Amino acid sequence: MKPPSMLCSPPKSEMPEYSSMWDSSEQEATEFLVNWFAGNAIDECENYRRFNVLYEQHDTSAAQTPGLMQPDNPKDPKEWMKKYTHIRVTTPARYIVQVENYEKSKTRPR
Repeated sequence: MKPPSMLCSPPKSEMPEYSSMWDSSEQEATEFLVNWFAGNAIDECENYRRFNVLYEQHDTSAAQTPGLMQPDNPKDPKEWMKKYTHIRVTTPARYIVQVENYEKSKTRPR
């Protein structure tokens, strides 16, 4: 059974090295997961049209406050969209606005 179309989360059995990677380097683990997702998206392009990576870059000046994010997060800080032209990188906040706008557009009279 495939996951819902709004969420893709790889099974741990497919990536046993991923969990230990997260403990040693969040940046490497994130890069690994995006690379996996981009490859998986190619396999799923017959079933789905859009592949979004939701990402917020941590502000290095706020290292003493875990979880604090930059308010003006660049659209593609890691240049993943240049490397993988079939995915789109956005922040969670921007994605929520886009989904809300899409849902509103479906209810507008034509």
